[in-house]
Amino acid sequence: MSDLGSATLAPWTWLKAVRPTHWVKNLLVFAPLILAGQYLQAHAWLGALVAFGALSAVASAGYLVNDIRDRHSDADHPVKRHRPFASGALDPIAGGVVAAGLIVLGAGGAGAWSLNLGLMVVVYIVGTTAYTSGFKREPVLDVFVLGALYMLRLAAGGAATGAPLSPWFLAFSGLFFLSLALAKRHTELRKQLDQGETPGRGYRPSDWPFTLSAGLGAGMGAVVVFLLYVALNGGFAARTHAAWGLWAIGAVMSVWIFRLWFTAQRGELDYDPIVWAFRDPMSRVLGLIAAGFLAASL
Repeated sequence: MSDLGSATLAPWTWLKAVRPTHWVKNLLVFAPLILAGQYLQAHAWLGALVAFGALSAVASAGYLVNDIRDRHSDADHPVKRHRPFASGALDPIAGGVVAAGLIVLGAGGAGAWSLNLGLMVVVYIVGTTAYTSGFKREPVLDVFVLGALYMLRLAAGGAATGAPLSPWFLAFSGLFFLSLALAKRHTELRKQLDQGETPGRGYRPSDWPFTLSAGLGAGMGAVVVFLLYVALNGGFAARTHAAWGLWAIGAVMSVWIFRLWFTAQRGELDYDPIVWAFRDPMSRVLGLIAAGFLAASL
């Protein structure tokens, strides 16, 4: 390819390398301000935007570092060989410089907004590094670490906006995100069983009944916690004038969780569950329905 052609493709190649589609997971930082009733406060929204940008920056840095480290093994993989560093489209040294810049930008920007948010971002960096370096190969522990990283995004949103995180919300989130982490792992096991793929984890193909039962149990446990919260009329539920909308959200949530696990059982969950939810047409419809019930309850 000519130098002109390489220059033209470079911005798109870098965009592909930082994986912006995965930034949707960081939208979780907006949940605390909404549930705390701060959705009319501009300062809270600005704080959530800072948290979103900081987490997205350091997450992209992590993807760059992982792809640089794994570029030689990825080059022999039928799919991963097309990644920018594995294919040779991007220079590893340049990638390291960009990754370092993103870390400084993300952690520095978060710390400039608030010390607590800065600490959350640093903990996130340490957690993701520990996960990719070893925890992802430890069965059971890996999904708890993944779930904790999801919850850390919520904590970052709370730190950035000053919105409190209730015990009910934390209990629901812990079970919900544990279910998502197990769904991701379950899909890998189903593909390994049906197609002979090797996910590179500490699980065996015969472990799929465990991930299926544990994941569905965690997901339904999250729904039960949510419905108990509504039934006891506490916190956010007490501020709504139409609790029926929250009961309806519980039903929609149940449908979505079963759909998620149906897809995972077929081995067709090709993305992170939250990314998949944004790509899946039915999930988007269910999300709009749930948003409508929430709006009707406010």
